[in-house]
Amino acid sequence: KGLEYLCEAMVGVHEKRPDVTLTIAGGGKLYFDYSPYSKLDYIKLTNRYIGMDELVALLNRASFVVCPYKDATQSAVIMTAFGMECPVVASDVGALKEQIKNGETGVLLPPCDVEALSAAIVDLIDSPETLQKMCDNIHRQNTEGKSNWEKITDKYIEFYDRGK
Repeated sequence: KGLEYLCEAMVGVHEKRPDVTLTIAGGGKLYFDYSPYSKLDYIKLTNRYIGMDELVALLNRASFVVCPYKDATQSAVIMTAFGMECPVVASDVGALKEQIKNGETGVLLPPCDVEALSAAIVDLIDSPETLQKMCDNIHRQNTEGKSNWEKITDKYIEFYDRGK
């Protein structure tokens, strides 16, 4: 998925911003050697299924979500983050650029680029006004844009009525 690049990027982030922490949450087989990072107090790995209540709590504490994918089509993680009005830093792979408006609801980066990922994380941490604008944009998208549940429901009803 790209977690090895995120862990490596956090080492660079920590050099510039030692107060920043990373929480990696979710179940799965680790496909890279995590041992160099396991002793770092600023990286926490929770490698197990994360229930909805815990996910909401994690997203409420997060400044933003990072999806360092090597490849992807779409991502439920991104839509879940947006549901909690949380910006996303992600690799520009697959159709992620259709989910994330670069500079408006998050940041898109080249995949597997540790330096760009580290710089983007530091830039966002150092720019609370940019983060707030992104949160506001996501809120607007959720309440007025195509992600608005009322509009989604209307489309479902319209589709259903056409099938009658």
